[in-house]
Amino acid sequence: MVRGVVFDWNGVLVLDEPLHFSAFARLCEDAGGSLSLEVYEAECGGRTDREGIRNLVARGFLQGDVDTLVLAKQRLYRATITNDDEIVSTGTVRLLEKLVELEVPYRIVTASPAEEVDVIRGTAGIESLLPDQIIKSGVSSGDRFLALSRVLAGLASPDEVLMVDDSENNILLGKRLNMLTLRIDKDPRSCETAADFCLPRVEMLDELVLLQGENA
Repeated sequence: MVRGVVFDWNGVLVLDEPLHFSAFARLCEDAGGSLSLEVYEAECGGRTDREGIRNLVARGFLQGDVDTLVLAKQRLYRATITNDDEIVSTGTVRLLEKLVELEVPYRIVTASPAEEVDVIRGTAGIESLLPDQIIKSGVSSGDRFLALSRVLAGLASPDEVLMVDDSENNILLGKRLNMLTLRIDKDPRSCETAADFCLPRVEMLDELVLLQGENA
């Protein structure tokens, strides 16, 4: 039986990958270079801002102090999301409302800076739907999910929690923790062997998936 849901933030609840690419690309342009989508996906996709900046510096796309570059990238990103009305889809909002209606507790795992999370919450108008406890750790997925296990300890055991993520590594970690797993991926073939469920968009998660999870 599903007694709790854990959502990844970026790329799952928040459709902001193009905005991150735009911010990194602008940073490279300001430095006199350019950044292709292919290089971005290889060096920055699925990583923290600091990891992405370090990779770009190592490959010569950026120069300078890493801390300064990270702050500059985050400023560019926040300026973009302030005016983006589609960063959280109406379908995702309806999904969160449905979970509240079903009395299924949920948590959000993210390594994003608090300032970015707060801007999105305000822009999308979803403050009331977000749990008070947003699990944060800028270190590693393992640390985030260990924090998660502590937060949910009083709510559910791992096999009663559905983890929703777009990262193969995190899905595999969820499986090792005996969680039910749902991977968000436009290509279902990419997660057939790992996740329990696979959907192209998170808003497609509905009562049917939750009911299936009860019998898993």
